[in-house]
Parts: sequence; structure tokens; C-alpha cells
Amino acid sequence: MLEKYRNQYRCFNDDIQGTATVSAATIKRALLKAGKEPSTSRVFVVGGGSAGCGIAS
Repeated sequence: MLEKYRNQYRCFNDDIQGTATVSAATIKRALLKAGKEPSTSRVFVVGGGSAGCGIAS
């Protein structure tokens, strides 16, 4: 739905986009604190629900 109506309506899905935003920021910060480059690191996402898919994309 987000992709379909992206250019027609202002949409925000907190389960997909909100969780993904917080997760991405947390992962990025943890990698930087560990002295690792985010661009050369791999992240494994467990779960195929909407939140997991949002984090992965």
C-alpha cells in the first residue's frame, strides 16, 4: 500500500517505517561504537512480518 499510494497520499505506517527507522539508527550507532563501518557490515533480520520487511528494505 505504501508503494502504491506513495505519490498520491501522505502515508506513514508506524509498524513498518517507525520500527525500521529506530532499528536502523540503533544498528548504525552500535556499529560505530564497535568501530565497524556500516557499509561493510552484515545485519541479519529475524522475522518476515511487516516490521521485519520494513527493516530489511
